[in-house]
Amino acid sequence: MTDLHYSLNSKIVFREEDGESMLFDPETGQVRILNETGTLIYELLTKNCSREKIIDSLISEYDNVNPQDLEEDLNEFTTQMEQSGILSLIR
Repeated sequence: MTDLHYSLNSKIVFREEDGESMLFDPETGQVRILNETGTLIYELLTKNCSREKIIDSLISEYDNVNPQDLEEDLNEFTTQMEQSGILSLIR
């Protein structure tokens, strides 16, 4: 399987405050609140990390994580972000 990359919507505003982070789309007014893991994933995406690099980073960050569960959660997260117009899959 070819390693996947993502492109972030440059209009999305990311803000971190008081231990929480959010994404704001000024075109739609949509706000998404991110938990700690979502924030880490988003920060890795801003560094143009591939899907494989994101998975490796999450495995390193969290002890006792099941890699298969992690991949499923990452797929769900990126699908939601793609449907919201926050990121696009680069094919």
